[in-house]
Amino acid sequence: MKGPFIKDVTIENFQSVLEESLNHLVLFYFTASWCGPCKTFGPQLEALADEYKGTFLLGRIDVDQEPELAGQFRVQSVPTVFAIYKGQPIHGFSQALPVSEVRRFLDDIIARLGIKAPAPEGPPTDPVKALRYWQDKVKANPADGAALLALGRMLIRNSRVLDAREQFLKIDAKMPEYSAAQAALQTLGLAEQVHEAGGEDAVQARLDADPNDWNARYLLACSAASRGDTLVALDGLIDCVQKAPSEVKEEAKKAAKVVFEAAGRDIPEVEERRRRLTRLLF
Repeated sequence: MKGPFIKDVTIENFQSVLEESLNHLVLFYFTASWCGPCKTFGPQLEALADEYKGTFLLGRIDVDQEPELAGQFRVQSVPTVFAIYKGQPIHGFSQALPVSEVRRFLDDIIARLGIKAPAPEGPPTDPVKALRYWQDKVKANPADGAALLALGRMLIRNSRVLDAREQFLKIDAKMPEYSAAQAALQTLGLAEQVHEAGGEDAVQARLDADPNDWNARYLLACSAASRGDTLVALDGLIDCVQKAPSEVKEEAKKAAKVVFEAAGRDIPEVEERRRRLTRLLF
């Protein structure tokens, strides 16, 4: 699949891609379907484009389909690569170099010209816009585990627990986000309690009105757990176990057990809180 930093260049879009070099390094890669070395070299360049995450744009040009562009650059053989910056050729080569040499080629140009990778565009801070942002991400790529996880957490914040569960279940075991999704699924029962109480905003309003509302503190800790803020959730639940009335204390113990099981045993900060709770209980 073609990544966001790779473009197929034709005579029609050449000028717009060239204009990209006014702000970014552009590598024009001349190739052909009959070129043996290109079959491995091309994918290697594409992998580097993804690895460098926007520090350079890779423009693929098929010399048979775009002979005018090949002639304009006086391409004599394929593969041929030209580095372009500010509309001007900087350097190039006409062979399938090892990946290590291509990386040195790129790093030298990047360092010499002081080129920096563009800052990644993050989701909007506005909750409504952020929800739409992650919905669009999932629609564009239904297998984007990070987007599925983020969308699920946003849906929880909007008290749409069943919709959130649906997103988490789409994250399969091959995705890096699988463990986080399983943890989120295990804590969704806690989010349902918050939903039944009117949602996070309503619970927060209760606590603002009465700082001694331990049930509200407990519910806010449950809400934090359900959206993945594990340490915040555990701090809140342990506080409830230590100070809350007996009924809330027992619920907090049960919830803490769920959160600890979801978090696993690999996070030192979680283990510190596990020991803290153990000291309170025994």
